Parts: sequence; structure tokens; C-alpha cells
Amino acid sequence: MTPIKVNAKVRIDNTGLRLELPVLVVRGGILKSHLKYLINFRNRSRSWIDRSVFAVKLLLEFWVANQDAIPDPKHMFREFSLSLYTGTIGEEGDDLSGLRWQPRKELDARQLVGHVTHYCDWLAEVNEDGGLCINPKIVPDSVGDRMNLAAYYHRKRNAFLSHLLVNKPANNQRFVRLPLRQVVKNQEAAKSFPENRMGDLLTQGFIRRGYAGSPDLAERLNLRDILITMLMYYGGLRISECFQIWLDDVTVVDGQCIVKVYHPSQGLAPDGKSNRATYLKKHYDLLPRQLYRKGSSFHAGWKGPMLTSSTGQFFVLHWFPLGRVDVSS
Repeated sequence: MTPIKVNAKVRIDNTGLRLELPVLVVRGGILKSHLKYLINFRNRSRSWIDRSVFAVKLLLEFWVANQDAIPDPKHMFREFSLSLYTGTIGEEGDDLSGLRWQPRKELDARQLVGHVTHYCDWLAEVNEDGGLCINPKIVPDSVGDRMNLAAYYHRKRNAFLSHLLVNKPANNQRFVRLPLRQVVKNQEAAKSFPENRMGDLLTQGFIRRGYAGSPDLAERLNLRDILITMLMYYGGLRISECFQIWLDDVTVVDGQCIVKVYHPSQGLAPDGKSNRATYLKKHYDLLPRQLYRKGSSFHAGWKGPMLTSSTGQFFVLHWFPLGRVDVSS
């Protein structure tokens, strides 16, 4: 059975809290070990969670397609890792597995292997702590048993999946290593928006349809998109960070606009007492944006920038250059 990803609401205890997490449905039901893994690391970003599910889903698809040809788990993982890099389509266009994978970029393949490695590390540790001893001579008859067996080999072989470790001693090398490719850095200038056209973009590029002739600035221009553009261009924010800003985070001091970008969960709330996760739940019954699944209109990512305030859990935006743009007319 090909694994299927579905979104589910999971209750982990007798409290009213429910987690919305993606789960993998396989033959025999939910892949419980991976669900427990996601519950354990639920404080990670939604992007990290979705990427982990995608990586394990690819592994299971490869396992289903090749279980007769590659019965040995450790070699199955090695071939899976290499197939991410090389693809599964032969020179003549043949692919008996039916996967039809195209070669992935080196960085993408390493990241996917890294997610599978992290899951196997955790599963091996859980099995060992729980006293679960997997006999490698027994042929597993379920997906869960196969993952436990893979974790057994993973621990026995001192972790046979991981990123390419370049500067580590030979005895710490992983069993699977993706090829190291020499990359010549592009010497061309990085692409950027022309500085001398930024004023035109802000005053002419955001005119609302049907309101070009309106004398009212707020009616003529899409001010929301203009402000987001200014935060990104003159403040260096990621677009996802713009959506984490609340009205109270913007103040004017001595004629200068001060913008603070708070951690979406742990940042200090406007009441000056609770964190933002607590404040959102109490007043609006909402979650921090980074905890919503991708595709949700509420979702906005969080890449973990350096926070300059340890008490408030925020960083202050620095404008460059100061006072450059004027869209008052």
C-alpha cells in the first residue's frame, strides 16, 4: 500500500489541547512511531514537520517499490539515499519501480536524508530505552516492524544515514554518503530591484484597480502591500516575518518608526505579562501563525532569527537608509 499523508487532530492527554499534525497512513493503519516522533518534536516549525513527513513518505514509497529487489534494510536505506540524488529513471527511460523520481538537487537530497536520519536516531533511542530488542533474522511483516528493524540497524551501524560529513574522523562517518560535488560560485552580481525605481514601485505599482484617479491615498493605493514591501526592502525582513507583526509592535518615537518583531509563540504579549501563544489562545482562541499547517490562510513561517531582547523575545528592525521614501502625496 502506498503511504498517504492526511491531517489529523491528535489528543495526547486528558486536557482539552489537541494538536493538528500530518500523519502517514500505511497498510495496517497509522505509522504510529512517526506520529509519536512528531508529537515529541511538535515545537519545531510547521515547515520542519511537513518536510519530515515528506521525507519518511518518500522512504516508505521506495521501500514498497523495492522490497522484493532489496530485502536488506541497511542496503535499502543506502539505495534510497542515492536514488534521491540520482533519480530512479534509467538511461533508456525505464523504471521498474514505477517511482519515476527525477534527480534532486544535492542540498535537497541531503536535507531529506537528514530528516530520515533524525527520525531513525530517535526511534532507535526509544526502542532501546523501552527494552525492545529486534532480532534481525526475523522478517518484519508490517511497516512499523520494518521501521523498528531499520532503527536497529541504524543503532548497530552507528547511524548509516546522515548529511555528508566532510570534516569528521573516518570512524564517525555515516554508512551512506552522498557524493561531494565541487561548485564554482557565480561571480555575477546578485539580482536586486533597481534602487532608483523603488519610489515608482511604491507610488505606481500598488494602485488599486478602479481607483487610479482617487485623490484619497488610502483608497488609491494598497497600503498594506506597500508597508510589507517597505519592511522587506528597507528593513530586510523575510515576508513571513512581516506577518508576525502586531499593531502594538509598531510605534513612533521622535518621528522615527520603531518596529519590533517578536517570537510568534514566546514573545511578550501586549498585556506585558503573558507570552503570545497564551494571549492568542485566551483572547482569540488562535494559535501562533507558525503552528498552523501550510496551506492555511493563518500560516506564516518562522526561521528562528537572532532575538536581541531575551526578556521580550524580539528583535528591532533597523531601517536602511533612514527617511529614504516619501509616499505622502
